[in-house]
Amino acid sequence: MRYHFFMLFFSFFSLAINAQYISEDGEIDRETMGSDIKTFPHSSKKQNDFIKEILNELVSDLKGHPAIQESKEKRDKLTLTIMDLGSRRGDFSFLNPHHVAQKAREERRTNDTISMYVLILEERLAAMQDSIRGVYQELKDIVEDEDQTRATKKKAITLFATSNDLKDIEYIFENSSNHMFPSITSSEDIFSDKNRGTLRTGMNALYWDKIPGNGGIKKITEDHNWILFPFMVKYWGDPEWNIRVGRENLLEYVIARRMFLRDLNKPELLVEFMRANAEDPDTPIFKMLE
Repeated sequence: MRYHFFMLFFSFFSLAINAQYISEDGEIDRETMGSDIKTFPHSSKKQNDFIKEILNELVSDLKGHPAIQESKEKRDKLTLTIMDLGSRRGDFSFLNPHHVAQKAREERRTNDTISMYVLILEERLAAMQDSIRGVYQELKDIVEDEDQTRATKKKAITLFATSNDLKDIEYIFENSSNHMFPSITSSEDIFSDKNRGTLRTGMNALYWDKIPGNGGIKKITEDHNWILFPFMVKYWGDPEWNIRVGRENLLEYVIARRMFLRDLNKPELLVEFMRANAEDPDTPIFKMLE
């Protein structure tokens, strides 16, 4: 008898929860649910048992509530409610043990205003970057202008090569054969590191801007601009690019020696990595590096 009374009470209690938080048309009352949960001591056994009971009823309604079964949107909302309550997030984040600390952090962020001076500096920095970007574009236009003198175009590509913009670097690699502005006299040593590749001034200027000419390992790790490395892997392993640069690929060997072959303990590992990631590991440039 007592068992039947208990089951009757349990069924009534469950129906009460069901009617209280989910209406006949399938609308979920999260606010009331949260308020009722807060009536129990935080993290107490009674509160946890009450939450489990609500979750059981919500899962049951997800499978059997007529209005929810007829609407995908309402099923999704109920599923989200179950997930939020079960994981103590969203409307139920107050159940999270770290809720108080989290709320304090959110309040600090709300009151954490940005200095007007910093915002002004941000605008100035953006304006300067736009201005510099405009200068590089003008230098590129000069290089492509057929009416400019050889000396002007050579100086322009030399300045353009100081850019660290990936698109600018790729432009020089892609158009390497178009940036040849010879300036070596017969009295100069064309095989010296200083003059190697001056027949291809664009590439020469790009390499010499990013890679210092002297120094040991510390100089390499601190001063070398390794932004060129992925481009070297890509283009040194491109058969067509190797054909375009022709005999001028000696410049790449000089650069490789200066950049890493001369000073690294095991440069062959770096070369092996480059070849493993290249389109063709047996191009003339990579053959020289062997």
